[in-house]
Amino acid sequence: MKLARRIFVSIGLAAACLAGAVALWYGIIHALGLQPYILPTPKAVAMALGAQYRVLLGYLAATLGSGLAGICISTVLAFACAAAFASNPRLADTFMPFMVAVKNAPVVALAPLVMLFLGRGLATSVVVVMVVSFLPMLVNCLQGFQAANRRHLELMHVYAARADQVFWKVRFPFALPYVFAGLRTAVPAAVLGALLAEWLTGAKGIGSFILETASMRDMDVLWAGIVVCMGASMALFWLTVLAERFVQRRIPAA
Repeated sequence: MKLARRIFVSIGLAAACLAGAVALWYGIIHALGLQPYILPTPKAVAMALGAQYRVLLGYLAATLGSGLAGICISTVLAFACAAAFASNPRLADTFMPFMVAVKNAPVVALAPLVMLFLGRGLATSVVVVMVVSFLPMLVNCLQGFQAANRRHLELMHVYAARADQVFWKVRFPFALPYVFAGLRTAVPAAVLGALLAEWLTGAKGIGSFILETASMRDMDVLWAGIVVCMGASMALFWLTVLAERFVQRRIPAA
């Protein structure tokens, strides 16, 4: 009963937010007197979405493929680097400034350089997503490993536990909430990173599709593509939340 009630409340809140967003959309159009070639109505966007949903889903699949591949690789790399930095703080002091510098490099300048080496396609988008999402994941993972309970660490030391046992039995469970906190931020950012890569390199995806529709001034389809991107980002965010709850049930310390 509690689960059903929570689901019902969540659906009700989502419907209320959607209705509020549509009302605000109509209000902006009427208040500012915007023409359809600037901002179409939600009804027109919904009709375009219904007519072009197969095309939009095809392009979205390409974008999500590069985005999810990039976030998976960056998460694994960030997890490994954070584990090394937690065991040896000197490594963090040495390499962290370089990682921050790479993260702060403009994506607009970085993506064409990557394209020169890897060409137009999936690889360039994956690398751009990795650059966008790596540092947030690294910082959260490192903070999680450093948040391990000191008493637990001392107890493992008393039992003469090996370094790998300390990591998997103590540091890893305590780090999981921080890892998922990073994922909740990095996963939607991965979609944005994939879109930026497609805009800059012309690789196949919903980002390049939006640019094509903008050049043809097909505003209904353009906004339908934007709505699809927003919906995909929200869906990935909530899937991350559900995955976190699932892991918390399996690993109580998380």
